[in-house]
Amino acid sequence: MSDSVPTRVWYACYGSNLSRDRFMDYISSARDTTAPSEYVPWRLPYALYFSRSSTQWDGGSVAFITPTREEPVSLARAYLITFEQFTDVACRENGRKAGCTGLSIDLAAAKKHGHSRMLKTGWYSELIYLGERNGYPVLTFTSPEDLRGEDTRCPSPNYLRKIHSGLQEDHGFTVSESVSYLKDRPGIKGNIGEGELVGILGE
Repeated sequence: MSDSVPTRVWYACYGSNLSRDRFMDYISSARDTTAPSEYVPWRLPYALYFSRSSTQWDGGSVAFITPTREEPVSLARAYLITFEQFTDVACRENGRKAGCTGLSIDLAAAKKHGHSRMLKTGWYSELIYLGERNGYPVLTFTSPEDLRGEDTRCPSPNYLRKIHSGLQEDHGFTVSESVSYLKDRPGIKGNIGEGELVGILGE
């Protein structure tokens, strides 16, 4: 693949967009509303944590991954979508409208360094390059800063259920497997007990 703009990309989701229904909400408001042509389970060599406070999710936190590689790995779903759709999702995830100005996808820099800045500001303004699959780049995004030391907090039950739904769909997880995956992640550990987490995901 060249470093020119690709026709399609794999977008690797690790938060609520693990759930296909949730991700289709983003696609339905994109300039191109065509459904992803393919999707596959994916593993990210970056650590998952929960931070910030989202009014969309009852004031709870949302998922981020570390901006540099770190264990334990995070589980994801990669959707094969058009490059335009990816940029629209990136705009939306950063509090902007689809087709926003100021978004810059520098694939050459992302391939060289593993990441590059997409927007000057925004919660998810750092592009992460994850390699290629079938000739198309695999991409995701996160905060350019590691927020674990300053702003980890508890996600809402509704948000956690979306993640569990995606883990069921993509990775065949049971409730107990999702609990094992999530319970020690920053933002959950110390805030939600294992039994409470079982109750939330089992509802």
